[in-house]
Amino acid sequence: MVVVAIIAVLSAIMIGMASRPYGANGEVISGQLVSEMAFARMRAIATRKVHQVTLYTSGSEQIALLEAAPTVGMTYTGTAWQTVEYKRIPNSAVIWSAEAGAITSTGNNPAQNTNLPYVITFKPDGTATASTIYVTDRFGTPHYYRVLVYHATGSSYAREIW
Repeated sequence: MVVVAIIAVLSAIMIGMASRPYGANGEVISGQLVSEMAFARMRAIATRKVHQVTLYTSGSEQIALLEAAPTVGMTYTGTAWQTVEYKRIPNSAVIWSAEAGAITSTGNNPAQNTNLPYVITFKPDGTATASTIYVTDRFGTPHYYRVLVYHATGSSYAREIW
């Protein structure tokens, strides 16, 4: 009976912990977006196909969609992209806005979601659409993060503060 009681207590603790979105804040989401951009760049180079990451809102959810062109080459003008990854952004963080160009200066105050959906293209030569993605916490004290994607190298970095 003691063993059953211990198992019951541990189960109750684990069920309570499993329902909480631990770690889903602006900092974690900006890090995950950087990983998504790096993955898109790596796949574009490895497969010799254009890849794109689309950030958009669907109902109350925000989505990061990674797609690949069906053909090899430096450009693709068709509309039939192949889905590689589909990720939902947790409700505890929000992609505030996305803008063209890697904005490295601080002190920005972008309007919310004015540029979504937003597409970042990665080419097989390693270049990308220069972009800045603003991410913040939805609940509690807001923290502000920028995800920068550089054109010439396709590299992406997360920076704290807008």
